[in-house]
Amino acid sequence: MIFKAMTGLTLNSDNPKELIEYHLYYNMSYIWAGNWHNYKLYSESLLEKNLKIGEIWHAIIYLYHYIMTQVSHPKAGTQPRTACSKA
Repeated sequence: MIFKAMTGLTLNSDNPKELIEYHLYYNMSYIWAGNWHNYKLYSESLLEKNLKIGEIWHAIIYLYHYIMTQVSHPKAGTQPRTACSKA
């Protein structure tokens, strides 16, 4: 897995809090590099799992980040883009 290769750590995919943080930082790293085609799309089930365990802050940040990305780059995650591409 890419995460383990990059960090030496393992990701507990059964832990919604870890998974939502991973998705958020994964997306941020690819967006900042201009790799829009690697953007992981919004997961409603992941958001719901975090809300059910009381992780309100993580859910809000995840949702806010996704919404703001879709406002500025509506096709993120669907095609290769660069930071200079027209929206």
